[in-house]
Amino acid sequence: MMNNNIAHKILNIGPEYKVPRGGIAQVLHNYDKYIYSDMLAVVNSCDGSLPKKIFCLVAALFKCMFLFVSNKNIKIVHIHTASYKSFRRSSWFASIAHLFNKRVFMHIHGGAFVDYREHNRKFVDKKLLSYDTILVLDNKWKVYFEKEISHNRVVVMENVIDPPQKLHIPVSTDDQRMHLLFLGLICDKKGIFDLVDALIPVKDELNGKIMLHIAGNGETERLKQVLADNHLENIVTFEGWVSGEKKLQLMNSCDVYILPSYIEGMSISILEAMSYGMAIISTRVGGTPSIVHEGANGILFEPADKSAMIQAIRHFVDNKDDIAAYGAESLRLVAPYLPNNVANHLEALYADCIDRINENN
Repeated sequence: MMNNNIAHKILNIGPEYKVPRGGIAQVLHNYDKYIYSDMLAVVNSCDGSLPKKIFCLVAALFKCMFLFVSNKNIKIVHIHTASYKSFRRSSWFASIAHLFNKRVFMHIHGGAFVDYREHNRKFVDKKLLSYDTILVLDNKWKVYFEKEISHNRVVVMENVIDPPQKLHIPVSTDDQRMHLLFLGLICDKKGIFDLVDALIPVKDELNGKIMLHIAGNGETERLKQVLADNHLENIVTFEGWVSGEKKLQLMNSCDVYILPSYIEGMSISILEAMSYGMAIISTRVGGTPSIVHEGANGILFEPADKSAMIQAIRHFVDNKDDIAAYGAESLRLVAPYLPNNVANHLEALYADCIDRINENN
């Protein structure tokens, strides 16, 4: 946990996180659970109908102003954002923070930020240069913002993940099959339909050798129809939306995590899988190459390359010793993303900013 003398000076702003849906929400959820003993936060977006979303946004704007007037301890506003509408919405809260002379840390999680900036360069650059600190997901993003924006305070901030939990009663998967896991939104951009399509012509070859567990929400009816139409029940099972004990069972029992996504920032699901000692198969996008090292803890390929997906799966089917070796490397690489390390990093960063504020007063 972060020192309360520092924590009480920080206001976090981002999406609804109590029941997290999405990567940014999961990060905030873990901040609340592991980093802060009593996190001060404002929720500026939520799921649901348009009126509900508008009400959430307006209420958040008023709550921020109220907090800035009533709570003089707040020194830093830590805003969690993606791109497009998320970034524009975040910029409104940053502007309010500046009106009350607060320092803004803009934490950019979205993997689509480069494309967004290309179409909104003047607006984005002006806003980013006004913020005290830009927090990014890996060194590639740090280099990008330092070079393209010429900001002098860009810091890599690791996404915090739940520490791995072992089940009281171990799950038995002693069926001689390799168990793969996909955990995320069921949609085209996550590449899950590419993966299912790639499995169709090799279903007989892989029968008895693998079981792919797909868990998540989104286009679930479409997925179930594809699985049924192509008779993939012997090598693929749809688990639905999972959390709690069911999620723990999958994390503890699966061997390889697979994410054939088209776009990512820093995948929380990959980091979680690494913390459970899984080998990784994923696309070479966003921050993934900084945590999945080719030939060390995983295999990377380009989005939509169905042949490469199958070759990666075959590799682990034929080289089962690599699963354990790659999993051990995953455990080593994921250590900086565990709560104690992230809490120490954040605390040092906040403390430095507060010292600079005090020097200027």
